[in-house]
Amino acid sequence: KIKETWDQKKATHVISDATRKKLRNSRLLKPEIVIDRLAKLNVKLLHDYKDTVSKSTLQCLTCKTIFERVIAHFFNNDAKCHICFPPWGNKVSKWHQEIVDFIASLGIYVEVNNRSIINPLELDIYVPSHNFAIECNGLYWHSESPNIFSSNTPETKRIQAIQKNIDLMTIFEDEWRNKSDIIKSMILHRLKQSTKIGARKLTLTQCNQKDVRHLLDEWHLEGHVNSSFALKLSDNFGNIIGVCTLRWARGKQRKILEIARLAFKPTIHVTGGISKFVTAALKLARVEGAHYLMSYSDNRLGRGTGYAFAGMKLEKITTQRFWWTDFKKRYNRLKYRADKTNHKSEKQVANEAGVFRIYACSNSCWIYDLTQHKHSLENHIFCQK
Repeated sequence: KIKETWDQKKATHVISDATRKKLRNSRLLKPEIVIDRLAKLNVKLLHDYKDTVSKSTLQCLTCKTIFERVIAHFFNNDAKCHICFPPWGNKVSKWHQEIVDFIASLGIYVEVNNRSIINPLELDIYVPSHNFAIECNGLYWHSESPNIFSSNTPETKRIQAIQKNIDLMTIFEDEWRNKSDIIKSMILHRLKQSTKIGARKLTLTQCNQKDVRHLLDEWHLEGHVNSSFALKLSDNFGNIIGVCTLRWARGKQRKILEIARLAFKPTIHVTGGISKFVTAALKLARVEGAHYLMSYSDNRLGRGTGYAFAGMKLEKITTQRFWWTDFKKRYNRLKYRADKTNHKSEKQVANEAGVFRIYACSNSCWIYDLTQHKHSLENHIFCQK
């Protein structure tokens, strides 16, 4: 009975706002103590002190970065400036480590987070024996949301790697999650451990693009796109080893035939495969009345040397590519555009959808001018219907 009486009084007891404020203030650290402790941690409070458990606006005294953080995290959890001490500085993500483990399983020495070669930038994964490196772009940390990387960081890393004679490949978190077999195949090729087949041993034929769509979804990081023509390379048993699809470039009045997708079966390197596809595509382009054959190569995955060896000329380097991301997957840049009907800018549309830009490297545009090459293609490989 005594306990029931006490519980009833406790349940009906009301604390006034004034009392609450008094209790709260009695538990607060004094402002001068907080400011002094933050200064010792190289951080400055940019507004009047409220408490240690609410988000406060702080500034790093080293890099001058302004950010929002709970003060208690600095006092109790050893939090630091995310620019001076990035979360991946002393550790790697699970998928990053999986790539490292895959390379190590091949008996090849691999370094993690090398900061000495393109200092102050970092090579996430570096294989010294092959001058090969991999940049692992997480969908959150490499997007615009945390405001850590500038939009040109991927391209800057690419250029600096080239200057150091390093073959740098940049991949996204969702690519490893969804198409790791393709990534592994690319890595094996860079490490000279893929199975080689000469293009001369394979038969090239023209086919229906619908018949090879599923292969592009399995073999190409970006999957298939609608195309007008398709070519395939097959071995003596009829197994398809390589696929190439072509489409008319937009807005060019059917004068430019573009190689839309080109991919080979994972773990297999077809020596001369790109040249064989380009030769056949040139014949097809001439038959269809095209003035140019064009293709793009993604500079984050390679330098496009296969197109150069096939006789195509580098026309230009495009601006950096970008996608939209909700931190779970990436979306085509055209998915979220300005809504003129409702008078919304691209940024407003993106904000409402909860997506942010995430940047990669540029593309290389390769061109073969058919109007300047009038010689006969009779000795080249023809497309067989």
